[in-house]
Amino acid sequence: MPNGKFHIYPVRTIDQGVGILIGMTADGHQDSETIIEMVSRRLKELSLGLKEFAALERDESAEPKP
Repeated sequence: MPNGKFHIYPVRTIDQGVGILIGMTADGHQDSETIIEMVSRRLKELSLGLKEFAALERDESAEPKP
């Protein structure tokens, strides 16, 4: 808060509040992607990475150890 100033933004939904915090609206677009699309894409990436990691762990545990 420069100079002790702040802003108050009236919002009707959490999506509107999140949009203000990150600089875009939940139903609006920035770089042609909504907040919901960004979150969904990232969750999918994390899910796929976790599946790949789990598969590697299973493969390593299946190998006999000397």
